[in-house]
Amino acid sequence: MRNGILTSISAGNDGPEPSTITNFAPWFLSVAASTIDRKFSTKVQLGNNIFYEGISINTVDLTNTTYPLIYGGDAPNVTGGFSYTSSRFCNENSLDKNLVKGKIVLCGGLVSRRGPLYAGAVGTVIQDTIKRDHADTFPLPTSYVNRADGSNILIYIKSNSNASATIFKSTQGNDTKAPYVVSFSSRGPNPITLDILKPDITAPGVNILAAWTPLNSVSEVKGENNSTCDATTSAKVWDLNYPSFALSTSPSETNFTRIFNRVVTNVGTPVSTYRASVTGSPTGLRILLNPSVLSFTSLGQTLSFTLTVEGTIVDPMVSASLVWDDGVQQVRSPIVMFVVS
Repeated sequence: MRNGILTSISAGNDGPEPSTITNFAPWFLSVAASTIDRKFSTKVQLGNNIFYEGISINTVDLTNTTYPLIYGGDAPNVTGGFSYTSSRFCNENSLDKNLVKGKIVLCGGLVSRRGPLYAGAVGTVIQDTIKRDHADTFPLPTSYVNRADGSNILIYIKSNSNASATIFKSTQGNDTKAPYVVSFSSRGPNPITLDILKPDITAPGVNILAAWTPLNSVSEVKGENNSTCDATTSAKVWDLNYPSFALSTSPSETNFTRIFNRVVTNVGTPVSTYRASVTGSPTGLRILLNPSVLSFTSLGQTLSFTLTVEGTIVDPMVSASLVWDDGVQQVRSPIVMFVVS
């Protein structure tokens, strides 16, 4: 930052629990992963000609060939010391190769991706309810269906001695709910310095297709973070020239006042006037700006302002936005307040 170089870094992939962000130093731009309007789905056709649609990125074409369909719970590797408890999830080494080889396996959870592969299966149907907001790749043709569809497929298996299925290549569709932060993206608040809002921004990080050399596997090494602001410096944290505003308070602090000092630089029209407004101000709080109007006369000019938050937080976490508007452009900064037990 001192040399004018911005370091952008992933917030991490350990969500959705709170305070799972791994890169949160104030001199990093910590980026959370959000979705784009593209989604992938993978259809499964059973031997009774009923189709179910799951999610995955499957590029393998089974050429409409049907294969015997078996439930992992019915194929435990008994000689290896495994039972239904493990094999129904298709855990590694839990499946009997003699029963699974050359078949499509129904697995009861998104636990192991290698179990069916090592057992010689040709495909996998996974049923579960977690992490259904993004498509994953698997070592075998796979479709990840919801719990209800998985239950129907299991009923079909149990009622047919010659149950069969095929898995199709994935197709692309439109995600009308995008953009939103995906479940695996690490969340705040900042685990060390609560009054620095992290992550800073979101950016597309879901269903982004890329290629890598077959000579090297995709790295799963987590980003490191060995430095941040010590908790004892929180009084100065509010004066870091951050584009966002965050404050934490304890349940016993029934009435508080926090003051943030900021400096902004004009990068828009040389002669411009920005007026401040606060949207979504929570009940019990007053958010004040001084001054509430910033008038610039040249590019690169800097002006300062003070934002004051005072009152009481009624809910565990509340938010608002500060918007500077010159009639053409709007600059928005999030304001987040939360109670820490």
